[in-house]
Amino acid sequence: MEKIKIRITIAYDGSNYAGWQVQKIGVGVQEKLNEAVKKIFPDASNVEGSSRTDAGVHALGMVAHFEVPAEKLRIPMRKVPLALNAYLPEDIRVMDAKRCPPDFHARFSAKGKQYRYFIWNHPANNPLLRNHVWHIPRKLNLKLMKEAVQPFCRDSRFQVVRGKQKLRIWQYSADTLEMRYKEKRKSYYLYY
Repeated sequence: MEKIKIRITIAYDGSNYAGWQVQKIGVGVQEKLNEAVKKIFPDASNVEGSSRTDAGVHALGMVAHFEVPAEKLRIPMRKVPLALNAYLPEDIRVMDAKRCPPDFHARFSAKGKQYRYFIWNHPANNPLLRNHVWHIPRKLNLKLMKEAVQPFCRDSRFQVVRGKQKLRIWQYSADTLEMRYKEKRKSYYLYY
């Protein structure tokens, strides 16, 4: 039986979730996606994501995939996000869906990832940002923060051992780790 692999791009507010993966205790984003996919495509595989996230973590462009038997794919690909979003809570959205090659894997085909950490540095937390920032009410020492980031800015390679195979997870340098400070808004952004 021929299967069609579908790559989806997801955005979600992780405030109400125990991370990406299906959980024994708590609800994961993957669980909600699996439920929506099964409502549209009952014979589909489970959704596999490009990485895991911790509880409360948000995603802006996470990639995942699932497979559907070719004869069961009866809606145009451009309507797949709309169909899935009809069965997802408002804090999880499928932004895009594309047919992809059979050898595509959301995790192993990933070319990179970007993590963003936001610090709101003000005596009062902004209620509109409360679920998306780390609120630090006291004055921060920007010079000390920049010094603390420097070891991460040196060229480094990190490896993880998975079975007998070594996989290079990521590398970063001063070009890919940056710290921005917006004086006007009293907020810090750390990207890598």
